[in-house]
Amino acid sequence: MRLCLLGLCLLLLSGSKGFANSETAAAPATPPDPTALSQGQLQRAFQRLKSDYIHQERLDDLFINRAALDGLLQKLGFGAQIIRKDAEKDSSSSSDFRFEKLSSEAHYLHFKNFGEEEAAALDAGIAQIKDPSSRSLVIDLRNPGQLNDLGSIALLLSRFVEPNEMLFKVSLAGAAEADSSSRELFVSSPAPRNWRSDIILLMDGKSGGAAELFAGVIRSIRPCTIIGEQTKGKTVKFSTIDLGDGLALRYAVAEIELRDGSSLFQKGISPDVETIVGRAEKQMARRALIAGLPISQLVYRPERPRMNEAALVDGVDPELPYYLARSQKKPVEWDKHNVRDRLLQQAADVARIRQLLPSFR
Repeated sequence: MRLCLLGLCLLLLSGSKGFANSETAAAPATPPDPTALSQGQLQRAFQRLKSDYIHQERLDDLFINRAALDGLLQKLGFGAQIIRKDAEKDSSSSSDFRFEKLSSEAHYLHFKNFGEEEAAALDAGIAQIKDPSSRSLVIDLRNPGQLNDLGSIALLLSRFVEPNEMLFKVSLAGAAEADSSSRELFVSSPAPRNWRSDIILLMDGKSGGAAELFAGVIRSIRPCTIIGEQTKGKTVKFSTIDLGDGLALRYAVAEIELRDGSSLFQKGISPDVETIVGRAEKQMARRALIAGLPISQLVYRPERPRMNEAALVDGVDPELPYYLARSQKKPVEWDKHNVRDRLLQQAADVARIRQLLPSFR
């Protein structure tokens, strides 16, 4: 009896081990990575497919070249793309340059296209602030503009850093590491006005290369707070060639590096405070900005008049007009759905905290 039980136990143990082995053997193997093939292996694979594949008539040179280009473009991401010529124009933000008061603790700045003419407008805005040291500047970089005029971006950056600071450098495609002639350095210039107080940057997934470069340089030189979403990393200069039939190839020809030699290309910028905003909410806020709505109205909700001690002393009821209008089903201003910009609200909160708690800077 004991021998039977022992044999049964051994059978079960061996069976479970056999099951485990069968499960292990049945697990699908990871397919080899085609990118690891050598040139010779690639040629043999193509030749064999063209001669022995069941539908070899489909594998003509045009089909293979299209497939190769499609795979290459997928690997390169937005570093190289086939685009329509009518989409080649820079999709700069249609919101104008703005410099205005956001709250008692902060001012708001938005660049239209990071152009040279905006530097003078920025100087005029800074000059109007009586005590900039007690204010924060909220710079809205939710702008899809591409890297067109690097000199203008350097000119604008000069308003936020000391003169003769190394800002960034441009490396041309195919240039050797030691070839200094293939690199262009951009240094800050003396500016009539400089902002030395706190900076808060707003960014989202559609912030273009110009906005990313501006934010990257600011973060590499001085403290700042970035609120918003992870960016894509489009800090390169593009060239475009016409392919005919309304199509064009746009590809990166020069890479912009920060002062420490790092690149944001296809890496982007990670925010200090991540805030994900839905598409509909973004569009409503952007339309309000384009329409010229005062920035403060995107942050603060107007208060409805309410009964207070002053009203009691005066013998009036400030709430009466509101309730009369509601009873008559008339539209009431305070019940309107007001557009709010969450990133601006957070920036205003940060600016307020920094003024109350200077150690928070």
